[in-house]
Amino acid sequence: MEKVKELKSKTLLTTVLREKLYSEEMDIKQLQADLATFRGNGILKYEVQNALDTLSYATSKLKYLELQLILVGAKKGRKYQPAH
Repeated sequence: MEKVKELKSKTLLTTVLREKLYSEEMDIKQLQADLATFRGNGILKYEVQNALDTLSYATSKLKYLELQLILVGAKKGRKYQPAH
């Protein structure tokens, strides 16, 4: 009878430990998914910043070219009309 109780105890303990292990595995999978999302957000943030930098450069360049057109037009006696 004592062996049966011991076996039942070990079986119960094994079941509890398996459930805990499964729970820990699920926690690890969630953390891995969160980390992947975090890394993805970092990459996206970098790409957005890169696009904003490119746009800023293009805007400055456009203003410079418009100024050049105004200067060239002034030398030729024409008045420059911006497209917008």
